[in-house]
Amino acid sequence: MAVLIRRLNLLINRGINHIYHFSPIENTANILEHGILSREVAAKNNVPIKITDPYRLDGELNRISTSISFPNYKMRFSLENKG
Repeated sequence: MAVLIRRLNLLINRGINHIYHFSPIENTANILEHGILSREVAAKNNVPIKITDPYRLDGELNRISTSISFPNYKMRFSLENKG
């Protein structure tokens, strides 16, 4: 809990007001039912997810990718154009 509080304080101190997670619309029902899960947790709990970055070069399958405060609009619009 102390780690979470430190991380929240870091966000607040840096003026980060929002954290965004981008996911294909196909994942919406599972996100609403189970929350946002890492690939590792989804696999352990047999929650099917559509993966958009099959290589996950950082190897962190137990992490969730997010963007902070203002999403990268170029990335967002390029992904929206792909559907």
